Amino acid sequence: MQLANDVPGLKSRVIQIAIPSLAFVLGLNLPRSFSLLTLICAGGLVAWRADLPSLRRHPVVGWSILLLIGFGLIYSIRQLQLEVWIWNGKTLADAATVTLLPTTCLALGWLWRQHHQDLRSGHGLVAAFTIGGLVYVSLALLLSRQPWWNPAEIFPSVITVPWGDQGMAGQNVRSVEQRAYAALAFLPVVPWLLWSRPAGWLIKALASLGLGAWGAYAICSLNSPRLMAFALFFALLPCLLMLPSPRARWLALAGVVSITVWLVQSKRLCDERLPMQLAFLNQIHDHPWGGRQIHFSFEGCPSQGLMTFAPPPNFLHLPHNIFLDQVNDVGLLPALLLLVACSLLLMALLQGFYRGLRRGSWRPGLALCWSVLCCILTQALFQPFLYSDRLLFCLTFVFTGAMLAEFSADSSDCHAPLNVRALHR
Repeated sequence: MQLANDVPGLKSRVIQIAIPSLAFVLGLNLPRSFSLLTLICAGGLVAWRADLPSLRRHPVVGWSILLLIGFGLIYSIRQLQLEVWIWNGKTLADAATVTLLPTTCLALGWLWRQHHQDLRSGHGLVAAFTIGGLVYVSLALLLSRQPWWNPAEIFPSVITVPWGDQGMAGQNVRSVEQRAYAALAFLPVVPWLLWSRPAGWLIKALASLGLGAWGAYAICSLNSPRLMAFALFFALLPCLLMLPSPRARWLALAGVVSITVWLVQSKRLCDERLPMQLAFLNQIHDHPWGGRQIHFSFEGCPSQGLMTFAPPPNFLHLPHNIFLDQVNDVGLLPALLLLVACSLLLMALLQGFYRGLRRGSWRPGLALCWSVLCCILTQALFQPFLYSDRLLFCLTFVFTGAMLAEFSADSSDCHAPLNVRALHR
């Protein structure tokens, strides 16, 4: 009888250990991680299938799922038409992955939040995934450095990874660095922990600082400090709310914006991706159906001079933007479907964060979620996100679904004025 009473508690403890362990394994980027994610999605949908109708309560989720499926179908058809894919079993699996896995991940995140009313468990999953990603990146740095303990060696293009489809082999650093951005999201949480001082704030602050510093060092070692600064800039903006008076907040914001504009205009803060993407936009009308036919020259940063964008094997052949990459590869229509789906989801998330500010409930947990969103946007807008780390691209929809379910619990008017005073109680 006692054993029967202990079964639910034992099952709960096993789940509490198993789910963070799976997040850690996904962070390690092991071979067959995509298969593991597919199994997790299938298991979650089967276990929580009774709650699938709850997705209809949020109109943005329903429309986004339809648009993402449309994007995946047209993307797959165009890849076959352009003979990038050859019809076989692997192609069928790739088509199913790009068509169904993002929507399934979105549903999984939503359903997971329905069954875990405490969002702190989600923070634990982010931490577990982060540690796994840092282990992967750190092992890659140790394997690639000569000697292995040289902390100052920088890798601008290729790095040796500890495992992958080809085993221990060289890989583009952009596909590796993205695993460190989850750790970077913990840095902006530290000021909120020091300011609000919740239970266990000192240990949490030290742990967040350690993870964030580790991630920042890894990103700088992979020659990407500019994107890191971009992500941190937006992630730290809510810290202005700590200032006691509206005048101080507006003056601080004006100062930050003025300095940023000056740095960009003077090209002291410069990245070749932005002028490349602006020049790419002017070429879309000539090749609206994709096929990687666009080529042009543009002025890079002061030390780079004139640069050329052209199809492979040219070094610059991707716009490094998830939407422009699709325009370049498969055409304007699938890119627009993806853009509209992601825009709807982003607007719903921003409304949810605004409600958090309006209620005065901006605390370390919400600050972490905001930082994760800023890091995701940085990767989506300035990296070939869908190609460099498709697993992370799909996991982004798990995060989005969970946050939408979290915010949907509060249906109050998102146009109400900010309640900043509540933050200073």
